[in-house]
Amino acid sequence: MHYARHAFSIHHVRIAPDGESILYPPVLRLPWRESAKINYFIFLLSALAVWRVTHLLQAEDGPFDVIFKIRKSLGNGLLGSLMDCFYCLSLWVALPFGLYAGSGWLEKVLYWLALSAGAIIIQNLFIKDKNLPSE
Repeated sequence: MHYARHAFSIHHVRIAPDGESILYPPVLRLPWRESAKINYFIFLLSALAVWRVTHLLQAEDGPFDVIFKIRKSLGNGLLGSLMDCFYCLSLWVALPFGLYAGSGWLEKVLYWLALSAGAIIIQNLFIKDKNLPSE
């Protein structure tokens, strides 16, 4: 197996029997488990999905105002305040994604926190908070 180095990633290149090179997507081997690999494309899609669901639940009304009605019915209690906090809500939305993605408990926890962090980064970089004073 040969390695082709590109900016910020390592691609695996295998030579097919007909002589053509096959380029595989970038993966990272985790140090605590040699067989574990992170697929960056799947991780990015998962982070986008966590952001989308979190943003829908926290900041949007949803189709036919369904999400708005749910948020309103929850009131100012624990669940209602959870729906108002993007950071808190992203942790709970990322939980099933992290449990699915990881194979061991350490990986599950790391994926859970990393996907929540990814959603928060997307929110902070691309979405302007209406509650912050304008510059």
